[in-house]
This record gives sequence, C-alpha cells and structure tokens, in this order.
Amino acid sequence: MALFRSSKQKFPTLVIDIGGGSVGAAVISRGPKPFIHFATREIIRTESDTAESRTEDLTKKALENVLHKVGGELGRELGHVGGTVDDIIAIISSPWYFSKTSTVHTEHDTPVPYKKFLFNDLLLAEEKIYEESLSHDPTISRLRDHLEFVDRAIIETKLNGYSTDNPEAHSARSLDIGFFMSLMSRDVKAAFSGIIEKQYHREPRYFCLPLVVFGAMRDLRPGLRDYLFIDVGALVTDITVVKGGSIFGTASFPLGRNFLLKEMSVAFSVEENVALSFATLYVDGKIEPSLFLKMGKVIEEVESKWRSGLHAALMHYAKDIFVPLTAYLSVDYDFLSFFKTFAEHERVGQVDPSDEALDVVPLTKEIVREHCEYQSQQFADPILSIGSAYINKIEAR
Repeated sequence: MALFRSSKQKFPTLVIDIGGGSVGAAVISRGPKPFIHFATREIIRTESDTAESRTEDLTKKALENVLHKVGGELGRELGHVGGTVDDIIAIISSPWYFSKTSTVHTEHDTPVPYKKFLFNDLLLAEEKIYEESLSHDPTISRLRDHLEFVDRAIIETKLNGYSTDNPEAHSARSLDIGFFMSLMSRDVKAAFSGIIEKQYHREPRYFCLPLVVFGAMRDLRPGLRDYLFIDVGALVTDITVVKGGSIFGTASFPLGRNFLLKEMSVAFSVEENVALSFATLYVDGKIEPSLFLKMGKVIEEVESKWRSGLHAALMHYAKDIFVPLTAYLSVDYDFLSFFKTFAEHERVGQVDPSDEALDVVPLTKEIVREHCEYQSQQFADPILSIGSAYINKIEAR
C-alpha cells in the first residue's frame, strides 16, 4: 500500500481523539482531501460509578493501546518500529475540557481598518474574565489553578452590526467578535502528552471537539447555519448550539451512556457489561419475551431523565433564540438507536411545544465520506474523519 500521496508532506499526520468513553487515532496525509491510511478506536468500558481518577487511568491505558497499534502500522510501512509523523493533533471531548463562548463589542468615532483592532488585547481580556469566573463555579473552582487554555478561535465577526466572513479589506466604526475558548487540566494534558511524546517524540497540538465539528461542518454542510451538536459520552452529554453560522453557546449535563447501563444493571441485577449485551439484544429484537417489557420500562425511565437534562439545556438558550431543530448526534454505535430515539422524542418548540420535534441526524461516516479518502472503508471513523477534514482545511490556509 502506498502510504504517502502528498509530495509536500514527507511524513503523515497523526490525529487522535481522546474522549471519556473511547480513544481513537488515524494516520492521514493532507492534500485536496485528507487521505486516511489507517484508523483504530478502543472503547473504554468504565462503570457508571467509576471514580474520576480511575477514568483517567483507563483513558491513558486506551491511549497507549491505540498508539501501539498505530506504531505497528507505521512501522510496517516505514520499515522501523514506531514510525515517524509530521504532526500530531489531539482532539479532546468531555470530560477533559471546559469551554466558553463570549462576544466582545468595541466602537470608534471614525471608521477603523479591521486590522487595526487589537484582537490579542481583546482575547486576553476575555480570557482573564473567564478565569475569574471559574472561582464562582463549584464544579471547577478546585481546579482553577491547574487549568490552561488549549484552544481559542474567532467564531464570528460583525462590522457595523453585520456578520462577515471576509472582514480584512474593510473598515468599521463598531466591531463585534465572537470568541470560543477552552481550558484543560494541566496535569491531565501533561499525562496525555507524555504518553504521546514517549512514542513519537513530538508534542501534540490540542483542539476541543465542539470547535472541530463546527469548523468541519462549514464545509460538510455549507448552507446549514442553525443546528445542534449533541455528543453523548460515557458520563456526560455535551450540547453545542450553532445559530446564524456561529457557536451561540455550549452546555452539558452529567448523564451519558453509562447511565443507561447502570439502570439496566440495577434492574436485572447483573454487571454492566452484561447489561450492554441485553441492550444489544433489545435493539436487535432478540431479547427474551419475558425480559422485553421490563427492559422497555427501564429504557422509558432513562429516557425521561436524559431528556430532562437535554430539555433544560435547550430551554436555557430558548430565552434568547429560537432553538435549532436540526441535531447532529455523536454516540458510540451500540447506543445510537437508544439516544437517537430519546432525542427525537424531545419537543423544543417555543411557540407550540407540542409539535416541534428535533430532526436527529446521526454523525456517521456517510456524512463525511465525500470529504475524505480512505485506504479502506473500515477506517471511516466519523469523528476521526471530521477531525481529519478540519485539520486538513486549517493547515491548507
């Protein structure tokens, strides 16, 4: 197999996805479209009551295993163990980051060229405000002195009140800039980076999943300006609200796929890995009739609690905007049927709450297939593909 297709890139890029429920990695070459040579993913089978430190340990072990597989593949292609990569991108999702969106407004008496606005000063001021606000959040304040910014981006620019994608050639009296900022535990980052650098002797660059998906969707669905991105992890569900082509806000609530497994394990007095087998049989229509009704009742109760968290998050934004009805859903395949149904049952209408359901679109390989090329379709991992498309785009600028 021919590993490198780009004459400009001597060695490939390694894209890593680190979540609370799985770790994945892809070896890509950049070009007009990213070419994915190899991809792998390891599911982290945490229990619902797994301690935070234990979740971190399991994630680090999964990261080691995934990198070992990638190293073996690169070794076979390049002729030496471990291989060589040109760049390493680490995409993080919950519970490994905290994020915030913010809009800054500034005015002048006369028109000022766009490039004259002091973006760095504005961003640093917003970062300072965000850091100060963490001391008032009981879930984060204990970590405040151990956090660092890992991802920043301008997600919207308005000149004289009008949104523009190409502001550089213009002047304006007023400027509104939408910032997206994310923080990560310094200790966790060091642990992940240490594992990666031990094998590849290169420090990774970190990006957070909501910003990656937002950036990639601009190309994957260029006409779509209003949507939700719902990412169901092992312990947490994250929601990104995109309105008018910009990230309006993010929210999360502490119920993920493990909550479903916990309720099943309690109801049937089995271990959570056995509960996963029950869930699979239920989806496939192969569950024993004697268990079907009881399983259905458990699922109804889980749906009610999960939807309550989703509804509260969406209604928080409904005070200011009409909540988008298109929702892209990311969740491990074994749980897709459950959470897709849960989300489809949610009603978010602000005018008539009874008849505005979410149009739920699973984030699958079909959505990104035309924007990537693959050595084999078995490597068409949706999140790794989206991450590859995003990195390919920003590196081409």
